[in-house]
Amino acid sequence: MWYLRTDLKDVFQLLPSDQQGLMVDFLLHRSSSKSVIISLCHTALQKETGVAQISVFFSKFNQVYKDYIDSNENVGYSQNCELRKETSLVFLDQHDVFSEILEPLVESPVLSFNYKISVLMEYIRSLNSFKIDVQQFINELIVKSLIKSRDLFYLQQLFRYKIITDSRQIANLLLDCEEQFPYGFHIALEILKRLAIADREIMEIMLKKRQVLQALRFIRSVGMIDLVPAHPFLQASLHDSSLFYSIYKFFEARNIRITGSGEFTAAQNCDEFRIHFIENFPSDSMENL
Repeated sequence: MWYLRTDLKDVFQLLPSDQQGLMVDFLLHRSSSKSVIISLCHTALQKETGVAQISVFFSKFNQVYKDYIDSNENVGYSQNCELRKETSLVFLDQHDVFSEILEPLVESPVLSFNYKISVLMEYIRSLNSFKIDVQQFINELIVKSLIKSRDLFYLQQLFRYKIITDSRQIANLLLDCEEQFPYGFHIALEILKRLAIADREIMEIMLKKRQVLQALRFIRSVGMIDLVPAHPFLQASLHDSSLFYSIYKFFEARNIRITGSGEFTAAQNCDEFRIHFIENFPSDSMENL
């Protein structure tokens, strides 16, 4: 039996740009064509080819991707790897599209921001149309891009209409970017609550990020201000002397209100912080009054 080996490197240049969808069909049926498909996409994107044409590419990728997912849904991991090698069609999964197409797109210094976002959103729309769950790294790429460009209204709309899937990763990303996107703090809290994460755990997440004042405001908002221990708040504020002072005085005042004394009890395990306060703010220590 004879086999014909074809050089696919520049084959996509044989058809005009408005017929590149046919070329994708051709390439998807050729082994070792993934790099050529990626090159075709890069060329189209660098020319800012219309999103309608890019949508055709994504639909063809995702149809094959969806067929592969469905056919291997109940297959074990090792069998899945073998079946992927044996499949008759080349396909690009979300990792491929993310690392080879979308990341380079976002990092391009010459393409317009609106075009980049339009392509990213079109890829999500295409995945949704095939009922393929969007991986978190795709959502994170969009959120980071919008925060970086300070297109905060558009970002709010994505969360408002549930286009971005709720996840801990997205909530953590929004908390990390609170300085650039202050409203992201409230969105992050809403996401964590929808995920049924306990209020105390939300507090711990914030404290791990050294977002002490935000954690304090949150605890106050859920009526737990007299229930939480002082220790984790004081621990999380040690890196900033003025913040530590404010937090220490807050809990000292809470002690006075609840027990009539500003002293921390042994059960509160705050001796190290009391000593730290005395050493750094001796003139303001209650012990020196």
